[in-house]
Amino acid sequence: MKKNFDTNGRWLLWLYARKRRIELIAALLLVVVQVSLGILLARQLGKIVDVGLMADKASFTQVFYLLALLWLSSDLAIFVRQVLARRIAEIVTHNLREKVSLHISHVSIPSLELKHSGDYISRLSNDIQAIRYMVASEIPSLIQGLLGFVAALVVLGTVSWKVTLLTVSVAPVMVVIASILGKAMGTSLKEWQGDMAVINALAQDATSGIVVTKAYNLQNHLERRFYLAGERAVNRAVKLAFVKGQLNSAMLVLSVMPFLILFGVGGFEVISGKLSLGQLLMMLNLLNNLTWPLQGMAQNFANIKAALQAADRIFEILTFPTERTGGITRFAYEDVEYAVEFDQVSFTYQTQEAVL
Repeated sequence: MKKNFDTNGRWLLWLYARKRRIELIAALLLVVVQVSLGILLARQLGKIVDVGLMADKASFTQVFYLLALLWLSSDLAIFVRQVLARRIAEIVTHNLREKVSLHISHVSIPSLELKHSGDYISRLSNDIQAIRYMVASEIPSLIQGLLGFVAALVVLGTVSWKVTLLTVSVAPVMVVIASILGKAMGTSLKEWQGDMAVINALAQDATSGIVVTKAYNLQNHLERRFYLAGERAVNRAVKLAFVKGQLNSAMLVLSVMPFLILFGVGGFEVISGKLSLGQLLMMLNLLNNLTWPLQGMAQNFANIKAALQAADRIFEILTFPTERTGGITRFAYEDVEYAVEFDQVSFTYQTQEAVL
């Protein structure tokens, strides 16, 4: 049953996002353009080195201008893609927050009291923020990394399949480590979100019920509960930071190894005349599309998993039953004798006119 609910929650999130299908398609096309321009930039960087070594001024000028044009086009594509992605994220989360807030206002009281008000605040703030960040940054970065990896691998293979094969031999190890640590990171993020919901609930109790708290002398009790909840959240955050540190450290060490292999093997290929210096420089630039995506995609997957779990928490609210509608409104008529009557009762704000 839980699995079906998760699937429905994520499907509902897609239904909200696909309303902006034109912007989604444009953002996806801009990711493809960005990756393509990155590949062309790497090729031109290698070419400009080879042309410079040949001391061909005319060819060097031509390649330099083309390189500058590609660079500006790449920056423009990145800018427009980020604007579109953030626009989509803001609109989707705004509509989602509005829908959930409206639904909460119509939820029946017994259903509403199943969750603490602080939990609702956490879902409408922390969970919505996680979804917004996923749509604006995580998903575009993941798509860019996957496309860049495939494109770079194909181009590198056409230059020197032997050097490419040796260089990417460390990739399976990176994928395995990223998968293991990324799963642990996603679990820690989910637990931390639950701890923050508890803290928000206690904060809500402390502020909205301050009169009752003071009347019954519950300050120390609430302070103790808030302290324990804060300790749990901090410990969970420390655990999460530890897992992130492990993931980043492992990926950083493993991401350097392909460069060392390329410098060693590629250097011998240049010395033997099988590769030019420009081709080696191009391979070094394209190698970033193989190593850094593997490092970044581990965090992308973990953050996306946490955001999807946040979406499940958000859409769970929409399953709460609402109050019935369609009732008949009753009015009191003048010819009906009142059971209770207030005579000579008035109220004013200081020296102002009476309002009652």
